[in-house]
Amino acid sequence: MRYLKSNQGSALVIMLFTVAIVSLLGVTLISTSLRENKISHYQEDSIAAQYIAEGGIQKALVSLKDHPHWKSDPYWDNFLDREIPSGDGTYILTLNEKSSNLLEVVSTGKSRFGERILRADVKITRANKAFVNLVSINSQTAITLRGNVDIFGDMYSNTDLTFNGNTHVRGNITCLGKSIIHGNQNIDGEFYSGDDINISGNSNIKGNILGMGNLTIDGNPNLKGTIQINGEVTPKGKYDIVYGGVGQREPIVFPELNAGLLQSYRQDAMDEGKYYEDDSFPMRISGTTFVDSNVSIRGNRAMTGHGVLVINGDLEIDGNTDIISDKDGAVVVIVNGNVKIYGNQLLKCVFFSTGDFKIWGNTTIYGSIVSKNIGGTGNLDIRTLDDLQDRLPHDAPGIFETKVEMETLTY
Repeated sequence: MRYLKSNQGSALVIMLFTVAIVSLLGVTLISTSLRENKISHYQEDSIAAQYIAEGGIQKALVSLKDHPHWKSDPYWDNFLDREIPSGDGTYILTLNEKSSNLLEVVSTGKSRFGERILRADVKITRANKAFVNLVSINSQTAITLRGNVDIFGDMYSNTDLTFNGNTHVRGNITCLGKSIIHGNQNIDGEFYSGDDINISGNSNIKGNILGMGNLTIDGNPNLKGTIQINGEVTPKGKYDIVYGGVGQREPIVFPELNAGLLQSYRQDAMDEGKYYEDDSFPMRISGTTFVDSNVSIRGNRAMTGHGVLVINGDLEIDGNTDIISDKDGAVVVIVNGNVKIYGNQLLKCVFFSTGDFKIWGNTTIYGSIVSKNIGGTGNLDIRTLDDLQDRLPHDAPGIFETKVEMETLTY
């Protein structure tokens, strides 16, 4: 009997020990399961937060395209540094300026217990089709250049183009009308004509020649690129020609200076205290300056600054005149009339004229010319103004388009 009782006590101990082990294993399994479940939810929340943060980046890119002036545009007042609902979570956007056209976009996405921070470097550039970067000359109708002309950029004419003298164009030429090339011309880029082409003299054209009409060649030009013509070629057999296949190019949209826009400039100038009824305006330009008369600038004068100078009349520059745009801006001279430039000039600015633009003498222009008709005789040197698109004032004529590009994305 004592032996049996002893066995019963041992069994009880073993049973209790077994129950304790099983219970401990059960608690461990439950704890592990709960922990894994919690980790799984954290991972799901973290992934969801990342998607929400990415959505915030995309929202910022779209918004910057429509509202690029994020420092002053009221649109951003209720958008930055605030929790914006997105799905089952929220995101917070912060913009940090890294340079004049480079932003850091920080998007913090949150979803329950998850949080992810994304950083993107975003480049914002503006393009005005009227003053496309590296375009030196843009004419609504005709371009006629004579003498020693050096152009560092592209040229565009909606109608005819005539070169007579020694012209060096270090870019592409697009002419939608007839093209007459006389003398010793150098064209480094492609030459396109929407009508007949007449080349005479000892011209040197390095790029391809594309013509919608006929091609007539006199003299001994050096034509290095492919010649592709829709019409006839005279003389035949001297050059290898590709016939047909040249498409018609669309004309560039020439900005309008209508009565409404002109009045808008006038009112802006009045509000800023820079409206003048005659040409006695200061030579330091800022904001919008409006002159309601013809303007004649003579002698040794210097105009500086950045902003828009609107002349409701003709402009004549004679003597040794300098127009120097500030480093971070550009002087845009808008002339509702004709422009005549004589003498020795250094002009670092942008010209827009509704009439004729004529240049005589020794003139160097760093910038662009947009005019109805453009002509030059003498020693004319036209070069690009560095970072022109970024330097143009927001109220320059023409339509601005904003381009937003994400350069880097860091998780």
